This record gives sequence, structure tokens and C-alpha cells, in this order.
Amino acid sequence: MYFISLLTPLLLLPFSTAIDILLPLYLYPGQEASAWSNIFSTISTHPSVQFQVVINPNSGPGTTSELTDQNHITGISKLNSFPNVKILGYVLTGYGQRDNALVNADVDVYASWTADLRIDGIYFDEVSNDKTQQNYDRMEILSKHARDNIEGAWVVFNPGYRAPEPLFASCDMMVEFEHPLADYQAEGILEQIP
Repeated sequence: MYFISLLTPLLLLPFSTAIDILLPLYLYPGQEASAWSNIFSTISTHPSVQFQVVINPNSGPGTTSELTDQNHITGISKLNSFPNVKILGYVLTGYGQRDNALVNADVDVYASWTADLRIDGIYFDEVSNDKTQQNYDRMEILSKHARDNIEGAWVVFNPGYRAPEPLFASCDMMVEFEHPLADYQAEGILEQIP
């Protein structure tokens, strides 16, 4: 199943039967996750909306297998208490320039977190939209690593612009545009989607 997601949350297509919101939550949670309280309230108030919340504790998970920041621990644990939330761990791919071993190491750190800090998938950022077999193979390998190491992993690719069709085969959701809705409409992206 393919999904196209916009970081512009105002575009909720009227023909959808379900609403999914992809929320990059790059805000530091604050003392006892108080900075995320409005997010918790919104999630609680809208139980029929599925939230895919991207967390980014340290430009990825950090370098140790244990998350040590108590404010992040509190916030992520609270997010995990909601049945309508999937938590996605942020992983930078560097538009094809970051070594696969480093990308996979970030996935492995997220996968090693304890059950209360469970991650439901990976948000691969800065995905190259090069139309090459090498790029397609690379992203397939990275996606497979995430799925092999995180049970039921939801995989999101973010090239930030129109992605070549073969990339869709390796992810569950593609972020193809990260600008205001007016820019999206002006570029005629919807008319270009197969």
C-alpha cells in the first residue's frame, strides 16, 4: 500500500476514509515532557486519528543503546501509552552520502530500546531521489534492515521532493513535499501522481 504524506497538516483530503497525521516532533520535551503536553492532549482528543510521530532525540537516537535523557524517556513512554500513535525514529541518510553502516547503526540503537520506549518504525530523512538502480537498491537494503530489526516496522522515506516510482516499493509512506500547501498546488504535484 502506498501513501503520500505532506508535512503540511492542513491538506486532509475529503475522500479519505481515515486520517493519518505525520508529525515531526523535533521539539525538546522539556521537564517531564511538559513541552509535549499539547500533543498528548490532541492525540487523546482524537482517538480515531492515527498519528505517526517522528522523534529525534539527538540528530537520530544518539550513539548509545540506552536513551538516558529522562525528559525524552518520559515523553516517549507517554506517546507509547496511546493506541493511535506509531513512533518513528529519525534516521539521516544524507541523500545517499551517509554510510549504510552508520544508518543501520542508528536503526539498531532504536531497536535496542526497552519496551516502554518502543519504536514502531523508522523515518529515513534526506533520502536521495536519484533515478538510479544503486539508489533503489540502497534504500531497499536500509528498509529491509529496519524491518528485520524492528517488529512490524513502519518505514517512511523523505526525499522532500517528488520521488522516483521504484522507491515506493521499499517504504510504507513517502514524504514528497515539505513546503506550504500553496507551493504544492502551484507545482501541480497532484496531477503528476500516477
